[in-house]
Amino acid sequence: SASTWPGPLQQGWPVSEWRLILDYVVPGTPQPKPRPRAGRRGGRTAIYDDRRHPSVAYREAVAFAAGAARHRARVSTIPADTPVRVDLDLVFERRRSLFRLADSEERIYKATKPDRDNCEKLQLDAMTAAGLWSDDGVVCAGEVTKWWGAILDRETRRSEAPHVRVRLSLLADG
Repeated sequence: SASTWPGPLQQGWPVSEWRLILDYVVPGTPQPKPRPRAGRRGGRTAIYDDRRHPSVAYREAVAFAAGAARHRARVSTIPADTPVRVDLDLVFERRRSLFRLADSEERIYKATKPDRDNCEKLQLDAMTAAGLWSDDGVVCAGEVTKWWGAILDRETRRSEAPHVRVRLSLLADG
């Protein structure tokens, strides 16, 4: 039988309105947050992040872009109890096999690695480092979409430059 679980609209729950406060672009190929590593030191097992991983430099670039956007928009640190929405468009350079005449010139969905949740985690951690909030637990809504970039020149196989577009919104006052 069909599920009888009532959705938000059937319950009469409010549909949230969001107010955009930051909209910025981070240049470069979106990177996922790497898995923590484990090692033994002095007879004990320790969990650590690999500081040599390529995502470390990218995370610093993301934190810089977030901090610069925050400064330009004069956004202060978001309080811990404030609902936040973060929408991410992850745009990757189009691979060579996607320049056929049958392939759309527009952006197309990217259904391959890296995992979108790991890319989102790196972005949110960098925003925390930039001081947007003290804990990314305030993020309660948002959409993350992975794209192959739009074709700019099919003949030379040039596509839209890789980047991440970040849109950060707060719940509008009732």
